[in-house]
Amino acid sequence: MLTITVPAYNAGAYLCRCLQSVAQCPLLQEIEVLIINDGSEDDTPQKAAVFVQKYPDTFRLINKKNGGHGSAINTGVSQASGAYFIVLDADDWLDAKALAVLLDTIKNIKKEKADLISFHYHRVHMETGVSMPVKQNGVVYQKLYQFEQLPVHDIYFALASTCYRTAMLQDMGLHLQENTYYVDVEYMLLPLPYIQTVYFLDIYLYKYFVGNTQQSIHIPTMVSRYAHHNRVMHRVINQLPLDQLTGKKRTYLQTMLEKLLFTHYAISLVYHPNKKQGVQQAAAFDSYLKKASPYLYRRVPMIVPFARIYRRYHFNLRKVKRAYAYKLYLKLTDAGKKIRRMKFYV
Repeated sequence: MLTITVPAYNAGAYLCRCLQSVAQCPLLQEIEVLIINDGSEDDTPQKAAVFVQKYPDTFRLINKKNGGHGSAINTGVSQASGAYFIVLDADDWLDAKALAVLLDTIKNIKKEKADLISFHYHRVHMETGVSMPVKQNGVVYQKLYQFEQLPVHDIYFALASTCYRTAMLQDMGLHLQENTYYVDVEYMLLPLPYIQTVYFLDIYLYKYFVGNTQQSIHIPTMVSRYAHHNRVMHRVINQLPLDQLTGKKRTYLQTMLEKLLFTHYAISLVYHPNKKQGVQQAAAFDSYLKKASPYLYRRVPMIVPFARIYRRYHFNLRKVKRAYAYKLYLKLTDAGKKIRRMKFYV
């Protein structure tokens, strides 16, 4: 009923917890787990092999050259035989009881062919153990929605809250960029034109482990990996032109892209320790955006106020620093502190 793809690169420290959480599911016979060893240099394949040996009808180890998170997901999609598809990162885990509920749901809605099943998840801090629930609100649970019926301003589909119909991913030829971070964005947005129906479950399934300074969402890491985020932004903007979508899909895509744009400009203009280099990066992207999506380019001043100021002075750092508007803006809004409190969409 379900394929769970586990991208694993040097994941030996967490992999057993991840796989054991699935093995505890009372409906294990309905699950296929593809452990994608992405060229690990630690004991990841050995730890995976233990589960393959113990549960040979469920767990399968696929060894491949290192190609990054997107490459591992691509392999999982191509090899999947389950009716539905989930990505479970090797440092995260699932709630076994909630997983059983998901499997029962897949059985019950099989004829209705929901393209996407959405559920809740927890963000679990690695140091404190504090678990913060992230819930889909404003929807009726256990109901099949047409996408055009969704309250798109109130929902957000994340990797940790999403289960796709496998045939949809395979038929559309989903292929994420390889050797690139932040391809979660591609995984969540590129299928959008093909999603017709969505089903919501009132369960907390996914446990998303946060707080690791090695994670790609750690701000200094995001600064150093700006080129990766830039490639992903180019991909989704180029491949998902807003003018080719209508109705709720266009609204949802625009909302997501605007949040991503805020993050992207902030990496360069707020967080980059080398202000000159950061401004150059932002100016290059701004120039690209003007040609690639004139509509989003016009939206930037409304959604990214600090970018509006830089654009006003043609990304001339000296002029921006001297500008009264810049000083007044920092004084009135205390921009740096406020931006640091905002949720990033990566």
